[in-house]
Amino acid sequence: MRIVVDLTVARGVPGLSELVATSRSGSTFGIFDGHVSRGRLVSTILRFRPDVIVVDPSWLAISDLLKRSLVIAGCPAARCVLGSPGVSDALKIRAARRGFVDIVDIEQPADLVIDHLWEILDGGSRLAEDRLWSIVPRLSPTSDAIEAPSDALDREIAELLSIGLSDREIAEGVHLSLQAVRNRVSAMLERSGCVNRTQLGWLYSSRQWVECLMVDGESD
Repeated sequence: MRIVVDLTVARGVPGLSELVATSRSGSTFGIFDGHVSRGRLVSTILRFRPDVIVVDPSWLAISDLLKRSLVIAGCPAARCVLGSPGVSDALKIRAARRGFVDIVDIEQPADLVIDHLWEILDGGSRLAEDRLWSIVPRLSPTSDAIEAPSDALDREIAELLSIGLSDREIAEGVHLSLQAVRNRVSAMLERSGCVNRTQLGWLYSSRQWVECLMVDGESD
C-alpha cells in the first residue's frame, strides 16, 4: 500500500514515515511539497502512485487541482484525505463538499494516525456514520467535477452566481428573461451534479482559480 502526504502533514506527525514502513509489509511512504506547480505535482504522483494521499486543509480551496493531477497521473482511484489538527464541524462540511473521504486528526500520536490510515486504505471512513458528514450535499459521483460550462453565456451566468447575484439580477445583467436564466441554471446544475445554485457558483469560482494555476504550471 502506498501513502503520500504533503509536507505540512508530515511535519505535524513526527515519525510517520518510519511507522508506515514497519507497520505493514510492502508499504511505501512519500512526502511532497504542496507549494509546487501542477506539472511537478503530477510528476510526484507518478513517482509514488499513491493509494491514499493526505493533504492539509489549505488544499480545500484547490481540491480540483489535486483531483485533476491524480487523473492525469493515472491514479483517479486514490483516496483523498485531509490531515488536520482537530476535526471541527465546519471542516467536516468543507471536506465533504470537496470530495474528501475522511479527515485524520494529526494531533494524535503517530501510531494512532497510522491505524486510521490503514482503515482508510481498507476502504473505511470514521466519518461514515457521522450525521453531519452524511447530510452534506456532494457532487454527483457520475458528474465530471472538473469540466466548466462551455457555453459563453453559461460561463457568464455562472460567474455572476459566484459573486452572489440573484437570478433576477443575473437576468438583468445578461439581458435574458428571468425564466430563461432559471432554465440555464437548472441545466447547469444537472450537468455539474451540484445540488444548488450556491454550490454551482462556488464550484465555478474555485475551478477558474485551478485553471489559472494549471496554465501557470504548464512549462514546469
